[in-house]
Amino acid sequence: MAALDRIFRPKTIAAVGGNWAERVVEQCLLGEFAGKIWPINPNRETMHGVPCLPSIKDVPEPPDCTFVGVNREQSISTLEHLAKVGGGGAVCFASGFAEIACEDNRGNKYQEDLVKASGTMPFLGPNCYGFVNYLDGIAIWPDVHGGKRQDSGVAILCQSSNIAINITMQTRGLPIGYVITTGNQANISMASIALGLLDDPRVTAIGMYIEGFGDIREFEHLTHLAKAKQIPLVVLKVGNSEQATSLTLSHTSSLAGSYAGSTALLKRLGIGQVTTIPEMIETLKILHLGGPLKGRKIASMSCSGGEACLIADLGYKLNLNYTKLDKNQIESLKSVLGGKVHLANPLDYHTYLWGNEEELFKVFLTMMSGDYDMVYLVMDFPRSDRCQAQGWNETLQAFIRAKNSTNSRAAIVSVLPENLSEKQCEYLYSNEIIPLCGMSEALKASEICADIAESWNTPTPLPIILGPSKIKNISTAEEIVIRQKLSNFGVSFPMCYHYSDLLDLETNLAAFEYPVVLKKSGLIHKSENEGVVLNLNTKDSLLEVARRINSPQGFLVEQQITNSIAEILIGVSNDFTTGLMLTLASGGIYSELWNDTHHLLLPTSKEEIESGLKELKIWPLLEGYRGQPEADIEYLVKTITAVANFAGQNHTTLVEFEINPFISLTQGGYAVDILARFTDEGD
Repeated sequence: MAALDRIFRPKTIAAVGGNWAERVVEQCLLGEFAGKIWPINPNRETMHGVPCLPSIKDVPEPPDCTFVGVNREQSISTLEHLAKVGGGGAVCFASGFAEIACEDNRGNKYQEDLVKASGTMPFLGPNCYGFVNYLDGIAIWPDVHGGKRQDSGVAILCQSSNIAINITMQTRGLPIGYVITTGNQANISMASIALGLLDDPRVTAIGMYIEGFGDIREFEHLTHLAKAKQIPLVVLKVGNSEQATSLTLSHTSSLAGSYAGSTALLKRLGIGQVTTIPEMIETLKILHLGGPLKGRKIASMSCSGGEACLIADLGYKLNLNYTKLDKNQIESLKSVLGGKVHLANPLDYHTYLWGNEEELFKVFLTMMSGDYDMVYLVMDFPRSDRCQAQGWNETLQAFIRAKNSTNSRAAIVSVLPENLSEKQCEYLYSNEIIPLCGMSEALKASEICADIAESWNTPTPLPIILGPSKIKNISTAEEIVIRQKLSNFGVSFPMCYHYSDLLDLETNLAAFEYPVVLKKSGLIHKSENEGVVLNLNTKDSLLEVARRINSPQGFLVEQQITNSIAEILIGVSNDFTTGLMLTLASGGIYSELWNDTHHLLLPTSKEEIESGLKELKIWPLLEGYRGQPEADIEYLVKTITAVANFAGQNHTTLVEFEINPFISLTQGGYAVDILARFTDEGD
């Protein structure tokens, strides 16, 4: 945190501009900021009673943090002055920089000038609101916000300022320590901010709302340090990369979009991935109180069969384990609940104990005595404006007592988020019980927290292989040429010959064992363009088809592989945001139809490849479905590893690569169609 300490924990603040700057002054006063505040505006005498200075040049000493709330031209000159006098840093509020480059090509130039003007002085933005430090009561923030002072809490980093405002308004009881917006990240990246926050012992977890990752190496470094310091990271990644799709032609690239790349990246780095803001908030609540879950064993209790069924159905869809009750638990529960209750996990303890704190305590104590990583009590509280909480309070006290007696990780889970108020959440936290709003969000958050712990127990992965960052002059390799290159890496192909034209085919046709396949040379999507003909059983039928179809670039004649166990797509795509990504999928025409895919960033291992194959819907065929022969899985993994090695050695020029399909046999297998595209100007 030391490098950014003057920005996020300033002792002196300047606010440059009009109404937006005045709101920053207001927020500083509301937060009882104890340092000096200098409003800067030549046309106003005061802002909320604080005297204004006419110019940034009139500030008596270099401010630690300056809110720059003027237009983009004035923002550049203001940052230039602050950098010259030794300012600690700034928040650049103005828009009209790189974020509008598509509409106004001057946007990039303005942003370049802004960065140049700032020199070595750090600044947030441009195009951002700034930050609120709830741990120290500091708000460089030109708007309202809904948080309050905390002794410890999670940090929220957002590229979107409006999303950040929304999160501060949550009433789910999440203790927020920092909310920091990053805007265009022209000077300070989100990863570098998160790195600084790792040094603040009051930060319990970090959540990030990301539109673009930026420097992958920074994120790798961040995750390594976060793991070492045991500070969990959670990310909500939004947006699609046009770069990741605009240059692609293979099935692989259509399957491996930006979402697939970001998912593979976050999994590899051990970052919890959420898909909604509520999921992020509930995940951070678990992480704030006790960190990641040590495992996936959960127990649930409720006084309703409906709630028990609902949480069972929702939980079994996830990678969570409702561990069965052991004999001691069953006997103990029988003594309390009698024979009227079906004893299972999730447990419906029925309502006839409702309000009986002592008997409920025995039930909860018995459940918490099991080997669980999290114990839920499903309970929605009555609305306080119309109802009394008689019965609920006794149930809650029994749960708290059982938790304290067993030191279990415990959570109250509401079916509806609004049925667990902020005040109730705060009370639960004070008793070291996690308040989780919404059953679906609670379960998904638990799964994510278990994922994080699992990643922390695995070795740190090797650095991701990055593909070319700039691409020009793309060329598609001749299939016959790329076959030879892949053969050198250990990939097997059927016998195949290339013929330059029909005459060459008619006069030089090699001796084949029929059936054979005829392909038009030079086509990328052969099946879609009538460029491949199967089951040609004689020389005459082969020549007849060749004469009928037009192929200006010649023909490929290939030995047809029979007795296939399964067809697999093996592809590599260059995701500009996340590096080279290996895609495994059902092969042939089913690759996109079934959307049966698994993605791994390179480099990868044989163990990860085999695990990825097991995730595919086609895996049962490879295993030998219903007594059918098994595929040579060892050979398939060996082939995929060879493709990964080829991609790694050609990463500076490889744009996309695909074998579709690889035909897996009982012994060995063959790649029967291949596409590879390269750039000669990658870097």
